[in-house]
Amino acid sequence: MNTKFYFLMILFLSCCLISFNAIAQTAAINYIDANGYPNIKAYYTYRDATGKEIRPNDYTWKPQDIIIKEAGKNMNHNPGSPFCADPNKKAFSAILVFDVSKSMRNGMLGEANPPPGQAKWEVAFRAMEHFIAALDPALTECAIIEFGQFANKRIGFTNNKNELFKIVTTEPSQALTTNYNAAFLRNRVNIDSKVVDDPTNSALYIAQFAKYKPVVIFLTDGNHNPSSLNGDGGPFLVGEASDLAKKRNVYVFVIKIGNEVLSGINSANLSTMASVETTPGESNIAMDVTDPNELIGFYDKVLRICGQIGYPAPCYAEWTSECQPEGPRTVELTFPNHSGLTASSSYPVNNNLLPNLVFSPARIDYKNINPNNPSDVKVRMTAKNNFVNFYTPDGYITSDSRFTVTDWGGTPPPFTLPKDSFRLITVRYNPTDSFCTSASLIFSDRVASSSCKGDLPLTGQFDQFVSDINMGNVIVNEKGDILFSDFFCNRSCNSMTVTGLNITTGDFKMFSYFGLLNFPIILKPGICISGTFRFSPSSQGPKSAKINLLTSSGILYSNIYGNGIGLPGLISVNPVILPHTDCRITRRDSIIYLKNTGPIKLNINPDSSGLVGADAGEFRYIPEPLPDSIPALDSIPVTISFIPKKNDGIAKQCSLHVKSDADSNNDYYIQIDAFADSSNYIPNSYTFDLGVVCLDSTIDTIVNLKNVGTKQLHITPVVVPSTMTLNSPFWDLTGGENIDLSVSFHPSKEGPIDTVIIFTEDLCNIQDTVRFIGTVHDPKVSNTLISVSSNVGVGYDETVTIINSSSSVGLKVDTIVFDDPQFVFLSSVPQLPWDIPPGDSIKVTFRYTPDTTEVIDTYLRMIGMPCHDVLIPLRGNPSQATVDIVIDTNHTGYIGQIVPIPVYFRNANKFAESGTSTIDFDVSFDASLLKQETQIYPDTVTAGIRKLTLKTIPVDSTNNNQQVATLNLKVTDGNVTRTPLTITNAASDKKNVVFNPDDGLFRLIESTLTLMTKNYEKSPGEEFDLEIWQKDAKNLNPEIQENIETELRFNASVLEAPNISDNTFNGERIVSLADIPVINDSNEIKLISFRFKPMLGNTDTTYLILQNCHSTKGKIKINTVDGKLTLKGICVDPNGTKRLFEVTNPASLEAVTPNPTNSITEVKYYLSENGETKIWITNIMGNVVLEIENEYANSGENSANFSTDGLTDGIYFIMMQTPTQLLKRKFTIIK
Repeated sequence: MNTKFYFLMILFLSCCLISFNAIAQTAAINYIDANGYPNIKAYYTYRDATGKEIRPNDYTWKPQDIIIKEAGKNMNHNPGSPFCADPNKKAFSAILVFDVSKSMRNGMLGEANPPPGQAKWEVAFRAMEHFIAALDPALTECAIIEFGQFANKRIGFTNNKNELFKIVTTEPSQALTTNYNAAFLRNRVNIDSKVVDDPTNSALYIAQFAKYKPVVIFLTDGNHNPSSLNGDGGPFLVGEASDLAKKRNVYVFVIKIGNEVLSGINSANLSTMASVETTPGESNIAMDVTDPNELIGFYDKVLRICGQIGYPAPCYAEWTSECQPEGPRTVELTFPNHSGLTASSSYPVNNNLLPNLVFSPARIDYKNINPNNPSDVKVRMTAKNNFVNFYTPDGYITSDSRFTVTDWGGTPPPFTLPKDSFRLITVRYNPTDSFCTSASLIFSDRVASSSCKGDLPLTGQFDQFVSDINMGNVIVNEKGDILFSDFFCNRSCNSMTVTGLNITTGDFKMFSYFGLLNFPIILKPGICISGTFRFSPSSQGPKSAKINLLTSSGILYSNIYGNGIGLPGLISVNPVILPHTDCRITRRDSIIYLKNTGPIKLNINPDSSGLVGADAGEFRYIPEPLPDSIPALDSIPVTISFIPKKNDGIAKQCSLHVKSDADSNNDYYIQIDAFADSSNYIPNSYTFDLGVVCLDSTIDTIVNLKNVGTKQLHITPVVVPSTMTLNSPFWDLTGGENIDLSVSFHPSKEGPIDTVIIFTEDLCNIQDTVRFIGTVHDPKVSNTLISVSSNVGVGYDETVTIINSSSSVGLKVDTIVFDDPQFVFLSSVPQLPWDIPPGDSIKVTFRYTPDTTEVIDTYLRMIGMPCHDVLIPLRGNPSQATVDIVIDTNHTGYIGQIVPIPVYFRNANKFAESGTSTIDFDVSFDASLLKQETQIYPDTVTAGIRKLTLKTIPVDSTNNNQQVATLNLKVTDGNVTRTPLTITNAASDKKNVVFNPDDGLFRLIESTLTLMTKNYEKSPGEEFDLEIWQKDAKNLNPEIQENIETELRFNASVLEAPNISDNTFNGERIVSLADIPVINDSNEIKLISFRFKPMLGNTDTTYLILQNCHSTKGKIKINTVDGKLTLKGICVDPNGTKRLFEVTNPASLEAVTPNPTNSITEVKYYLSENGETKIWITNIMGNVVLEIENEYANSGENSANFSTDGLTDGIYFIMMQTPTQLLKRKFTIIK
């Protein structure tokens, strides 16, 4: 009893354990992805009794572990199925929510109209684009919502990055306000005066359709500020939004960009939403982001956190689905090796994913294809919605083997046709009979392809026809019956009714039908009818009539014919139509046959036969005369010739009369028609007057060519002048046709036009010449520039002679006007209007009244020429106030002396009237020679030249001479002894005065003295003191000049200085003497002495020559007087030399010829020394306007020429710089 009890208990506990395990294990299909149709993925989760998911590395799923059943049908796993991703990879569903309110158009710091790419929405889009680019399509999906007053779902959940990129790279819409409720919860709208909530575009509504962990990334730039116009003006329902986010397991990130200050409640609300779910150590909110890089960094942070909070990447089973069933499809995943659990779900297939084949044409109807003569048709086959796989062996099923695909437009099956791509396939129909065929090429069968729709309907049929009936030869007045089988068959694809048959027209009385069938009769496709026809000819010759078969679809026609025989008969081609003749082919021949249709010989009367009719003289026939007979049922050839007298484009006609004993037509007339084509063309005019044509223009003329003949002509231009162009190189004209030719004339020179274009045609070489006449006009005059001067406000009348420089065309002048109102036309001789003959002239008087001091360049405009006005350059040169601004040239000074240098106004003209109160000017001089002791005026030194800038110097408003300034300059120890005092940039405060600068000159009063030795008579070996003396000293300053140094040169064999170093060269000794004092005494005084010793040398005399004398500081001009040493006690012949000095005249600018000048001008100048010499021209402002010479020149008289072209009227200066002098001379240009 106890044993049995224990056994039952064990059994019971085991069953309970099994039952518990079975219940505790779970399998579920999380979702089904049909977007990759036909490949379907069912994402599943299988958990053990502890709730742990079974997946690698714990267990590796194999295809035999999961049975896939779709719509009740077992499906095979696709390769790689089932598949489980790395569980460490997290899957999440991102929802990007961004603000499109008006303020998003501003810059990150709130600035309006930011540079392109710097608006808030643009910065946000770049960050979101960066975020999307980082998403893994296998583990993520993304939706995008924009919101302002309302929310708008731009795209639902997708892992297609290209579609997502389109959203964040396209400018968004713009809203006026910001509504947080619309972004998170719902749009509130008024419909029929009722407030309706629509949540379908909100983030938390969309979140419930996420495959993975839903993550909202909310971006705004401002406060919740909805509009109350639609009844949605209330506060943000943050509690409702926060609770719904938690309920739907939504993780929320918040980003506030820009520097707009949020209210306290809005800041708190955003913080609440960012706290729905948090990650330890991480913040889900970024406030007041203004740095684009910081914004991108926060999106990167979102990706990093999502990689922690997302769901583990799920496992899936994948299979290839089929086209059926329509509507939702059930899916079951059964786990036979794991307790046999089954997980089920269903999914719809979007119809736009089902692969279809579309054909163009959509059906093929083959018409009238003869049996065993196949016909091919090209068909464009396109895959729509999805790709289509074509399977072996054929890729299609045909319901009729006579329809086949012979060319797939590429490799034959198996192959895949990608979505929206196409192939041009060739479909062949090879009929075996002429009856209707109807079939289809079936592609939608699973044996053929993966296409769900797309079969190609086909038909092949002939047009309905009734066979012609040939009754053959039947003797006149007898009967001939013939049974014709299947003379009509129903070749259509539908049944038809034949209601009757009759014979009409022509010789219908000689034909009859008595069929075996009674009408009406219904004929199914492919059914034929037969019948007996009778021919009863009443006369000889061919007989014919029409058969009318009456059917339910209309009347079908055919011919019935036969030949009555028994008497001679005569037939021939009638009428005879000969080919046309023309200028090349002047004769046409045609052979016809006269046939005897009878069984007996036909007799012809040649003498009574021949050509008759008005144009018979233009035809011939051979043989002439005709034969006298034609054997039974035989024929004879006759050649008909057309030889027109002229090709006049007129139809010609005659008849060949054959007189015979033929039955019923013994007078047989054969009509002969011919045509002699004429060939000619004419222009609408042989001379075209182009009138006046302007040089440098093009005139187009229309020439109409008409083909006045009957033959088509190919016309070409054979002579076309270089000044002419045509719109085509040839023209083809049919008879009577005309065409407009565009002829363009491009004149190349002035004068008369007389030229021709010669046309020809290539059939008869007919040439026509078209002449073009006219005149090319290029109005111009010989005048270049008219220059006139007058005082401002004073009128000046000027008369000029204007010459027509054309040698062939007159110059028509209606009026003369001026482009500037300061010039007014007064009169002309001859009076206007006037045509100036070629080479002739007209005198024009006008008045110039300047109203400004500015030189005006304008035009005298002659109006009246057909081409263009003639413009003559005109220059108005107004007189204005002038004054010489002068520094005298007699200024001198000593080194260290302060020299006053006045600046004067002289020779003023209208200066008082100018109203000038102050002037500006600059004075420049050598910086080493002069400077300001105390800086009164600003100065600058450039390249050794010091420039004083004098500004706002007051002057008297008078035309008298006046002193305007005094420069107090200190003389310094410079590198030069003189310097020009150059005046530049002189200007009046009224800007209406011309200043003529007259530069000054400063000369240094030099320190001078004469240094000398004495004459000595000494015996050889007698040492003595050689004394250095000075006389005529002037302006010496021992404090500046200190000491003098010199060299003493003499015969080296006669004298030496025992205690002084020396150098010997070419027999002479040179001794350097130093520390010679400077004493400012003009008397002859001794300065110093040096010990010398005479020697017995090669001469008894030597000169004591002082050379290279200079002061150690400052500058002294030192003259020397040589001494002489004579050895006494020696008898020698005197032997000495004398040095001569030739004084030369200083350099000078001698003349500017002519002066005033207006063309080539000569400058004469004198140089006192050889060396580099530069000559140039400056204007009154001191600016260089022309360089004349800059080269090495020899001393003496010289000259140079220059041209005033390019220089305007005014005062100028010739400047000449020699190695030691700067000279200036004024001249004037008046043109």
